[in-house]
Amino acid sequence: MKRLLITFAATLIAIAVMAQTAEEYYQKGRNAYADQNFTEGFTYFEKAGNMGHVEAQYILGLFYKHGKGGVEKNMQKCLKWMEKAANQGKVDAQVDMGLFYSEGNVVPKDLKKAVYWFQKAADKGEADAQYLLGACYYEGKGVPKDLKKGIELIRKAAAQGHEDASALLKQLGY
Repeated sequence: MKRLLITFAATLIAIAVMAQTAEEYYQKGRNAYADQNFTEGFTYFEKAGNMGHVEAQYILGLFYKHGKGGVEKNMQKCLKWMEKAANQGKVDAQVDMGLFYSEGNVVPKDLKKAVYWFQKAADKGEADAQYLLGACYYEGKGVPKDLKKGIELIRKAAAQGHEDASALLKQLGY
């Protein structure tokens, strides 16, 4: 029995050593993508994404969003990967989720959910999210209208060099 347990343990260790980690798959995907081998890159990103790698999940969302690298554009698959990345805190994916809900092209329009995602990204200092959330408050879309809070958020975005935010502030006389 002891010999069987030792053999079993040795087998598990060998499998663990041979197994690729999500980060390794992600790096292989980046290398393949950099070499213009998009199909191979996609395959590695998919393996990493399925293992929970947040950056790979976001990149898979982009593949499907834009129909890159021989991958057919598919907004439902894009949504699946973006949501996984957004739920893990990927700021760019959170902004995309907010846009999906505010535009209503990928999912039914839901301004409260748009605000939810913009808020998550804005709380991390993301300028696009601050601008978009500020516009929601300024216009009262998905949240009660709050001009002061809207302008405050738009100013934060402008302070980071967000051109649309700067232009809007100028247009509004701020």
